[in-house]
Amino acid sequence: MKAIIAMLRLLRETDWRLKLNEFRLLCETVGYEIVEEVIQTKPAPFSATLFGRGKLEEIAKIAEEKQVDVILIWNSLSPIQRFNIEQTIKRSVMDRNDVILEIFNKHATDAVSKLQIELAQLRRQLPYLKLWVKLRKTGERPYTRAGGEYAWKWTWRDVRRRISLIREKIETLRKQKLQYIKRRKEEGFKFVCLVGYFNAGKSSLFNALARTQKAQVDSKPFTTLASKFVSIPELKNVLLVDTIGFAAGLDPRIIKSFAINLDEMRNADMLLWVVDVSDEYDIFAFRTRAAAEVLSELKLFEKPHIVVANKIDKDIPDIEKKIEFIGMWTNAPIIKVSAKTGKGLDELKRKINEFLLKST
Repeated sequence: MKAIIAMLRLLRETDWRLKLNEFRLLCETVGYEIVEEVIQTKPAPFSATLFGRGKLEEIAKIAEEKQVDVILIWNSLSPIQRFNIEQTIKRSVMDRNDVILEIFNKHATDAVSKLQIELAQLRRQLPYLKLWVKLRKTGERPYTRAGGEYAWKWTWRDVRRRISLIREKIETLRKQKLQYIKRRKEEGFKFVCLVGYFNAGKSSLFNALARTQKAQVDSKPFTTLASKFVSIPELKNVLLVDTIGFAAGLDPRIIKSFAINLDEMRNADMLLWVVDVSDEYDIFAFRTRAAAEVLSELKLFEKPHIVVANKIDKDIPDIEKKIEFIGMWTNAPIIKVSAKTGKGLDELKRKINEFLLKST
């Protein structure tokens, strides 16, 4: 499916190219063929259309010439912005949160993940559907979305009912998971949860520490949606948890929809914040900052945690500079490891044991 990537760059943004490159990676992961990138620089977005009228006409012209199916926009869109852009360009429009949810859909294999993803999609679609219902009375109609059957094809009441039903199902599953965690803690087990930006190597570290291949390792983003639990052989009564990765600028409604994953992080006895120190410095800084902001917003920095500087098997001449940057966000110990070769894992296990003994 052919697509144009578009972005409104604010004048104060200096990392816009990093954001755009990452967005392109996400779009290609879904399977879109990117035929053009369009960028507009403005001091502020237009409230009704995000882009200026001239830029929208330029995008519409390119879309017509190159027979594009969908416009993929990095910026988060309000319902009215999405509607107005679709009316001008005459193409389906998706923003970065829609693209991320499409990746989630693509990788989801278990019932819990599918329910949480559907809830996130419906929560995002409800305001758009409400606008559509209002505008339908005037004879207008938004364009169909490229990613499949979305909520606006239903009635507003049906969507509200479906959201309520899914929330009830998730709440039941959530209580079951919390009961499991409580029971295991009463049996003397400690939970160590892996957190971090997508593609930081959490699943590889999970497999290396547990000496298993339980977690799928893939270079594609967001391959881990369903949390996995496994014991660490050298550490008695310790359960390691691999869960969903972070991304920059996620819609809070998406984060809120993954309540079960958040519970696992919040109920962990300690966290391992995995950071890929092999990335080029600007990418490393961008992703480290984004992950730190999520950890801070969720108040997870308040829990005992260790930073795992992963992928040291690669040539990293500026590693000390990167370690110093991580130290700007947390005073926690930073352990350099390679999940691939096993270097540093013994030291990491000793430090985990030391932290857990202190909390006993």
